[in-house]
Amino acid sequence: MTDQSEASIFRRLKGYVKDQGGEIFHADNLYPGFPDKLILLPDAKTLFVELKKPGGTLRPGQAYWRKRLQGMGFKADIFYDYQTLIEWIENETQSD
Repeated sequence: MTDQSEASIFRRLKGYVKDQGGEIFHADNLYPGFPDKLILLPDAKTLFVELKKPGGTLRPGQAYWRKRLQGMGFKADIFYDYQTLIEWIENETQSD
């Protein structure tokens, strides 16, 4: 079984983003609930990602920031596994 801890997902995600020619930043502790990963990809694509372990609990601040960022037109979401996250990134970056 593949390790689906937040740390494992982040390590795999860093490699994926670098392979796409992008950068990823761990933006922990900016504001309570603010997405902990900022992904910058070519063509000015900006994604905000909150990683949760499978079965992890969504805190009110995380729900607030997802809704707030999406309302401002940013691509932002919360993920519990690597494969779903990668599919979302591919979908979001191809739809522009």
